[in-house]
Amino acid sequence: MLAHHSQRPQQMAGLEYGKSDDQDDQMSQVSEIISSSGFVDDADRFAKALDSLSVIQKTGADQRADIFSLVEKYYQYATSKVQALRKTHKPTSSIGLRRLDDSSSQDSMDLDDADNRSPAPDSTDELERWEQEAQVWDMLRRLLPLRYSSRNILRPTRHAISRFQSTSELWEEFIQSDPTAQERKAILECLQTSADDARIDIDELVRDYQKQADRGDIIAHGWLHTRSAIKMQKNVNSWTGPLDPISTDAGQLVDSNGSNPLVTQLDPDVATRQGRKLEPQDEYFERAIWLGCYELLRRGRSLNEIRDWCVERTELWRAVSMSALPLSKDEEEERSPTDPLSTLLWRRTCFALARQGGTDDYERAVYGILSGDIASVEKVCKSWDDFVFAHYNSLLRAQFDGYLMKRTPPDSTATIHQSFPSFNAVQFHGDASSAGERLVSSLESNPKTAGEAKSPLKALQAAIVSNNLTQYMHDLGVALGKRANQKASSHLIPEIDSATVSVNDPRFFMMNDYDGLRVATHVYLLISQLESLQGQSHTGAGHRAEDNIVATYVSILRLANLTDMMPLYCSKLQEERGFFTLSRNITRVEAPGDREILLRIMAKLGMDIAKFVVYQPRSILEQNPIPQQGVPAFGALSVFLNTPPTLKYGRPLRPDFLGEEPENLDATDEALIQSLEWFTLIDGLWEEFFEAGTAIYKRFLKGFNLHAARALCERVRCAEIFRRKTGLTITDETDVSWFEDVRSGTITASLEGKDLSAEQVAAAKNFFEMECLVQALDSMETIASSEAIDQDPTEEVGRDFWSNVGIEVKCIKSHMRPILNNWLLESLHDDEDFTYLRDAYLPETIIGYVSVLHFAGTSLSRDNLLECMELASIIARKDADIAAVLMKAGRMKEVVEGFANCSKALAISGNEKKGLGGSSKKLREMGWTRELWPIQDVSEVKMYTTPTPPPPVPPPKPSSHDVSRLGTPAGNSPRPPPPIPDNGYSGGLESMGFPNGRIPTTDASGLIPAPTATPSGLTRQQQAPIPDPGDAWLPRILEDKSPPARTRLTENLRIEACRKQDLAEILSNPSLLQALTVSPTTMHPSLAQTQDALLAALTENVALAQHLNELETRLAHQRASTQAQLLSAHALDRQWRSKQADMDTALAPFSPAALYTRLTQAMQEQEMLCAAMEESFLEGEGTQGVGNNGGDDAGDGRATERETLDWVRRYREARRLYYLRQERKERWNERRVGGWR
Repeated sequence: MLAHHSQRPQQMAGLEYGKSDDQDDQMSQVSEIISSSGFVDDADRFAKALDSLSVIQKTGADQRADIFSLVEKYYQYATSKVQALRKTHKPTSSIGLRRLDDSSSQDSMDLDDADNRSPAPDSTDELERWEQEAQVWDMLRRLLPLRYSSRNILRPTRHAISRFQSTSELWEEFIQSDPTAQERKAILECLQTSADDARIDIDELVRDYQKQADRGDIIAHGWLHTRSAIKMQKNVNSWTGPLDPISTDAGQLVDSNGSNPLVTQLDPDVATRQGRKLEPQDEYFERAIWLGCYELLRRGRSLNEIRDWCVERTELWRAVSMSALPLSKDEEEERSPTDPLSTLLWRRTCFALARQGGTDDYERAVYGILSGDIASVEKVCKSWDDFVFAHYNSLLRAQFDGYLMKRTPPDSTATIHQSFPSFNAVQFHGDASSAGERLVSSLESNPKTAGEAKSPLKALQAAIVSNNLTQYMHDLGVALGKRANQKASSHLIPEIDSATVSVNDPRFFMMNDYDGLRVATHVYLLISQLESLQGQSHTGAGHRAEDNIVATYVSILRLANLTDMMPLYCSKLQEERGFFTLSRNITRVEAPGDREILLRIMAKLGMDIAKFVVYQPRSILEQNPIPQQGVPAFGALSVFLNTPPTLKYGRPLRPDFLGEEPENLDATDEALIQSLEWFTLIDGLWEEFFEAGTAIYKRFLKGFNLHAARALCERVRCAEIFRRKTGLTITDETDVSWFEDVRSGTITASLEGKDLSAEQVAAAKNFFEMECLVQALDSMETIASSEAIDQDPTEEVGRDFWSNVGIEVKCIKSHMRPILNNWLLESLHDDEDFTYLRDAYLPETIIGYVSVLHFAGTSLSRDNLLECMELASIIARKDADIAAVLMKAGRMKEVVEGFANCSKALAISGNEKKGLGGSSKKLREMGWTRELWPIQDVSEVKMYTTPTPPPPVPPPKPSSHDVSRLGTPAGNSPRPPPPIPDNGYSGGLESMGFPNGRIPTTDASGLIPAPTATPSGLTRQQQAPIPDPGDAWLPRILEDKSPPARTRLTENLRIEACRKQDLAEILSNPSLLQALTVSPTTMHPSLAQTQDALLAALTENVALAQHLNELETRLAHQRASTQAQLLSAHALDRQWRSKQADMDTALAPFSPAALYTRLTQAMQEQEMLCAAMEESFLEGEGTQGVGNNGGDDAGDGRATERETLDWVRRYREARRLYYLRQERKERWNERRVGGWR
């Protein structure tokens, strides 16, 4: 289920992101230690074994059996590590462990040299640590089946008393019927096994005493020096028979020092009985024997091994004294068939010897072990294991003694109980359920064992022995939590309040004790699973504390780059804690392939990957809330420099207004972005993704963390989410119109059967809008930097520079469209944060966009200035939402000033283009034209436009003597005709959106139309029309004229009025006027020439456009073909380089340098061969045999003639070959070798 961990390089960090650099450095050192000490292999082996428990489709009994089997695997692995370390780390004292018959071999000599080398201190510590770990697993494999058995395997106690039952039978019955005895026996066997494996050989242990015994290699035959001294005294004094120790003759018998009386007999207890001494050498021999016997019992050797060891030293009686109940670790050993009464009496006799007899502490310790005494054994105990062995040996023997007392007749045991005292360890320790706990507590306070007992692995063993693992794991979790929160708060390993656990308690593993935490983690997981099978639940603070162990170990796995193992351990935690721990430790997993592997592992482990992916951003946001007192919305973002606007650049933008880009994002920001990247790896979760993404965008934008927002925009794009989750094809992400197309298409139907509803698109709208804002600001910053580069006289900018600027301008135009249209006003849920974001970003972004269009219009194309004018109309629309935000921010004046600067730049700018970004066709469709704005010479204007003619000249004012005045009729006359309009000029203005072909008067900004004032104070629209004068419209001066004169004047005026009326009707009819203008018979010659030229130009433009389309098609085809050929060429180039590398490798032995080296070596070898032949011939002894005829030349050391000739022939051939190679080398040095001159 677990994949092999990848050995890719990875930067190490602390146990939790967000820590200080010092802790990161410290944990980096830890990671180096992990890599160098084999932790990776150990963790891998343990994880693969633990993975076998992930199959949950098993019964409780099968799962329990798998756990016991897993503990056995861990024990075997630890044992193999111990054995491997012992092979590479043989102490000097191990020489005695080899057989004597191997000492003469060369291999043994080499081994002696290797053994004499001092082992490295680190290897010694590692060996000791693995020995203790093996002891931990040994204890668990023996005790867990007893404590967590699925059924009762105890046999009922026999109540019938039988006089024929032996002690061995009662022992089996006792063990099978008492669970406490089974546990104590298992602990005893574990201590015996560890002592037998870890301690040096007994023969080597007693070697020093053997040397001081002055016996050489003799290890048998008893007290040699004492026997010799007694015999010598008997021979000197002619004594016969055994000497009486109280006789006067015995007073002369003293040891070699002359200070102590010597024993007079040689029976085993003579020294105790007579109160005399042995020879000093024999006392050392006696101590060596008792030390060996103590070690045999301490290591749990069988009775046969004890007997063989004693027989080898001719001390069989010692084996007999230990034969009743040695408590061997061998399950199949044959015990002595003694009766129960003899066993009871034997135990009390041994107790008497332990307390009152013996001449040496080891002798009393031997009898103390056999009798179950504690005080006599503790005198020789040196380690924590020895003390625990002494107590549990005493408890088990006292418990069995009580069982024998119950199983034998009372009349038989009464005398023994009254006459022979014994030590009752059961009464000494009290309650059996808490005896182990009191024992380990006493060892922690004992000066001899306090240091060892407080080491972490020994403390873990103590918890196992005392059956207090649950409490130990809880305290360990509390200690880890306190240590993790010493310098800074840690959410991954939370602190649990507990006054009973000290942060500096040495009994608990440190944060950097990765091997110890590996052991503790697996012990905890096995115990918790066994308790779960028995129905015990873990909840509350205790469970949180214990989970700290697993969380710490998961962090260590991350440090060791074992990320594929982390889901296994997180799956053992509660679901939410497991998700939390895993999410905080996978921040370094960035490759999509590695993330997919983790998700597959999680799915196989039974973890809900959808819940995990949704949990990540939610937990990070909850853990790191935004401060309530945020930055004021208005004025928080500034994109401008503090300089006045210029004609070319408008209001200057501030380069890098987003701030200096950090080398690495903040850990929390990086984790939030990565949490969204995980959504792309699984299907579904549409609403969940956009809900989390919108919340993360809000967090970044509210905190003005624009670098993090830009990273999110680059790594998690809205278009990519639509592609992955709906299969939508988006060709150009920079054109944001794709979202509106999707939005309009989903109102009535789903997208290509992907079940994407309008509500789902609405859920993505806010995320998309905030992404557009970030991209717009990013492009704006790039353009601001380009503007600064353009202003720098030391920088040389070319066509590529302006092309890139044009691309950025095109991008910002696209991304500004959603911002200008109800940005963040439409959402599924009301959110006050959107109002804050609108106030904070819209005013500055829009004003900055005006400045961008100004710079683009003066540097790239004037069309950008026209778009700035269109932006003014967008803001001024009735349904626009931007004006309200600008007015609320008090920045409408800045916007108007920006538009005024753009209009001024448009009026004086040229037509040159430097890059992309123009949109002339679109602007013409909207009614805009660039010909409106440039300031030109009047003569140039008259060449292309017909100025509006002035109104008709009014008739001259008549005098009072004019004859026509007298003939003026009194009737009504028509009104004067309107002025003649200029159709070409007014038509152009109407096409540009100005009504009636007139340019409205504007205010100071040049943008907002202003009404035209009249002298009477009324506007042009409000001015009253001229009243009709009626019939009597002639002036009074004409009324007194004569009728004939008035008649003629009236007729002339009528004719003139008719002509003017006809002309006015023609001028007032645009269609008729247009017909007269373009008619071939009435057309002006200059206009005909202009139209002919225009038609010819249009025809040429159409032809050029068609030709350009053809060229575009051919160019696209050529580009595709060239791209394919280029890729093919790159592939062939890589293949050729690979083949060339293989060829160079294959031809390396035949290169000039290699051939020259071989030639030189061959010449030297041939020279040495010749010299060797000379020496062998000169030092030779000729024929070594003796001829049959016994000649004088036979055997005199001279070579025969045949041998000489044969040697000369071989020598000449050898020298010839040498000279040939030497000549070749000289020719090579002189560059006379063909091909390399």
